[in-house]
Amino acid sequence: MEEYLHGRPAAVAAMAAEIIAAARDCGPVDLEVLDKRVVLPGSRRIFASLRGSGEILRGHLNLPGPVADPRFTKVEPLTKRIWFHRFALASPGELDETFLGWVRQAAQVGHGFS
Repeated sequence: MEEYLHGRPAAVAAMAAEIIAAARDCGPVDLEVLDKRVVLPGSRRIFASLRGSGEILRGHLNLPGPVADPRFTKVEPLTKRIWFHRFALASPGELDETFLGWVRQAAQVGHGFS
């Protein structure tokens, strides 16, 4: 992960680290660096990804239902019970406890608890 974050803006690296820490609150998460993104798999499925894009942290969360929030740029059903949510965070202030709660929900989806 350190290699992936090397050279990224400090705010993007800090937000990514905070998201990963929140995901690990729900169980072990082994990160996979694929091309230009970091994938967060749970024990059952991938539940999130992160990608630094300039000054913005982009990625996705797989949640048990649709969430309407301006930080989500695309929301669509992935399966009958899981919804794909693409996000873009432009500043650390956007990464509040509400968003970290969604990260924890996504991690539970990844571990098969939702």
